[in-house]
Amino acid sequence: GRAASSMDHGRMTVARNVRLNVFPQTCQRWIRIMASCGNVFTLNLTAAFLGLVFATTSAQAADCGADSGITARDLTVVDIKPDGKPKIDAGAFFMNAAAGNKKALAALNRCATNGDAEAMSLLGVYYSGKDEKKSMEWYQRAYAAGSNVGCNIAKKFDRGEGVQRNDSEAAKWYLKSAERGDAGCQYNLGLLYLDGRGVPKDMGTAIKWWRKAADQGNASAQFNLGAAYEDGVGVKPDKVQAVRYYLQSCKNENSEGCFLSGAMIFNGDGVQQNKDQGVTLIRRAVKLDPKNTRAVAALNKLGVKP
Repeated sequence: GRAASSMDHGRMTVARNVRLNVFPQTCQRWIRIMASCGNVFTLNLTAAFLGLVFATTSAQAADCGADSGITARDLTVVDIKPDGKPKIDAGAFFMNAAAGNKKALAALNRCATNGDAEAMSLLGVYYSGKDEKKSMEWYQRAYAAGSNVGCNIAKKFDRGEGVQRNDSEAAKWYLKSAERGDAGCQYNLGLLYLDGRGVPKDMGTAIKWWRKAADQGNASAQFNLGAAYEDGVGVKPDKVQAVRYYLQSCKNENSEGCFLSGAMIFNGDGVQQNKDQGVTLIRRAVKLDPKNTRAVAALNKLGVKP
């Protein structure tokens, strides 16, 4: 195809979109099981989970289903233990409750009432989008019981879900989890410092928290650091570092990071020029997000198919 001598990728600004944590392991496990069975509910569940974060204490509570009166026959979705026996626990109750199983929901409530922090956390997830006030109450009870759901509580204050929006409270709760190493909260706390919401506006502190999140593989934090280094915002301009962080975000499936690193490498903008690598990265940007108009336009300009 026709080759272009240079590519315009435009001036970059730091992203303010809130990047949330990935699904908890419990939920990932159940979704994989349902998907393998062809359960159409998987798609609806995935959509329902976007924007939610769930975490439990490192030492998971013991199975809470022993006295629930529920057997595997009462559940639509069943996970199997290594010993071949069905797992009857809070995770099982949650996934079945989300599918509309009222008996499973009652069992999950029973587990939570008996002090199971995981069940409390899962009830917070269950009621998100249904009853935000109740969701918040369960998250707060889960946190008091030792579950690491501070980021969930922070997001409720950040968005005004179940409580009145309060940037200062959001910052306080983000900080609690950020200091415990939660990458999503570290990233979101950086956004608050970027905009001066609930905390003094301080790009240097935003960079500090994004760097911590980026070190843990948070793609949006990596992308924002790339933008900061490219534009010299909060740090000295350094295009080598910009490309480095854009590439990291690309590796973690950030489409815009793929496009910007590709454009800079294609042009030799502050780094060694490599047109083939640049095109490969821009193609990946389109593969990750077919609606990335800048990446699509760049490939069209080059006469290259996505």
